Amino acid sequence: MKGGLYIIRQNGEVETREITKEPTGDELHEIVGGYIEVVPYWNILIIPSKGIMSNCVVFCDSDGKTTGGKLFNEHATILWESVLNRKGMSAAGKDHLVGDIVAVWGDEELLAML
Repeated sequence: MKGGLYIIRQNGEVETREITKEPTGDELHEIVGGYIEVVPYWNILIIPSKGIMSNCVVFCDSDGKTTGGKLFNEHATILWESVLNRKGMSAAGKDHLVGDIVAVWGDEELLAML
């Protein structure tokens, strides 16, 4: 198994971590700061500056919009919107992402474990 975590903080900072095993639910929970939920339709991650172009599963805090304290994550929302646009969809003006977001990307073996 080979892949990585691409963490997009609500303040705009990003972090990349290489992984060789499936991240645990507790690890993902800690990163997003709450119960994890899959971001719908976001299944590809393209970050040319990091050399990343891979299938992925993206997680957010399932209660991020309702519990308060989470800020609008502009960078993550723009990336999600670009994936939606490739599929002929859009969330513009209808939905957005808040809080810290984590994309788990990697080979088929890794992604099948999620």
